[in-house]
Amino acid sequence: MMWLSEILLIAAAIFKAVADTVDHHFDTSIFRRYDPKFWDRDISSDKAKRIFGYKIDAWHISLSFMICCMIAAAIFHQPKLAWYWEFVIGGTMWNIVFNIFYNRILR
Repeated sequence: MMWLSEILLIAAAIFKAVADTVDHHFDTSIFRRYDPKFWDRDISSDKAKRIFGYKIDAWHISLSFMICCMIAAAIFHQPKLAWYWEFVIGGTMWNIVFNIFYNRILR
């Protein structure tokens, strides 16, 4: 449990990379082989099914999971260093993970 908040922060960055990939680069992403009504933000914005007004598509689900991971990371966080080091390390970790997934793994 000691590293749970860091794992959740990494997961949040991955979910954000998924959301941005299906929004900006669906045609060149690993998701292009899957149903565009769910995965392609340009198509799913009109075609997505809704539950109580919530669109059920990759973009909305990814961002929802990102928000849940961020909130859970804040709840479970156990400081290990001074706040400014945590800020720098957390921001750096987010950017590295996001960029690896957005620019490499999901493309």
